[in-house]
Amino acid sequence: MNYFTFISLTIILCSVNQSSGQNCDQQENGIDGTVKQVLLMNHDIPLPVNASIMNDWCSPFKTLSRRVSKFSKCMPPFLAQVIVVLGSGIKKPVKYICKANKQKAIENYACMTTKYLERFNRREAFFLDSLQIISKNVTDDQILPHFCCAVNTLLHDIYNLEKPRCKDPSINTNNFIGDMVSLAVSDVLDLMCGSFRSHKSCQDKAPQALKFLAAKGVDSVDLRKYNFVSSILKVVGRLS
Repeated sequence: MNYFTFISLTIILCSVNQSSGQNCDQQENGIDGTVKQVLLMNHDIPLPVNASIMNDWCSPFKTLSRRVSKFSKCMPPFLAQVIVVLGSGIKKPVKYICKANKQKAIENYACMTTKYLERFNRREAFFLDSLQIISKNVTDDQILPHFCCAVNTLLHDIYNLEKPRCKDPSINTNNFIGDMVSLAVSDVLDLMCGSFRSHKSCQDKAPQALKFLAAKGVDSVDLRKYNFVSSILKVVGRLS
């Protein structure tokens, strides 16, 4: 192989690797945007409070499976499995909202006030901040209970938010949004958190994790600042 051939091959390989890296970033950002939409973290996207907005709201989810499949190929085996499981989980509330129970979803979203969404987003901010702290400050042997209990704390707090008053008293926004988040994370909890599957099990088996989270997490972070997917992977990656 002469010098010029070697240089040409090197340039080609570098271009391929750069292109591959950019594509992986694009897929991750696409998945992250989808997750944030389901979890109502993106305030630029209007809530689906009527059938017309709902159709637009549901449209981006059509590419989720393809993005998950592509992004999983960018990851080592264990994290690839986590990505696939997370993608599978996110599709559950999407199917519930966009297909099976569209009218119920519209009624719940229509009842959500700005103050209610602020309370909900503060709990999500606390969760994301907790993941950052866990990834940097918790020993390897304590990663699992702290991660699982952070997820369960998020669910526990959502179900106990101060609810808005809806015209229809049968509407319970906490149950609706709590159930949607629970559906989204259920596969991850099933895969990783057998011993810490609920907030009660965290109270019984990992009180130190709950104490740590209560002392460390803050609820005033900007949700746009954090990539939800990478925040999960930073913590889970330490388990592989």
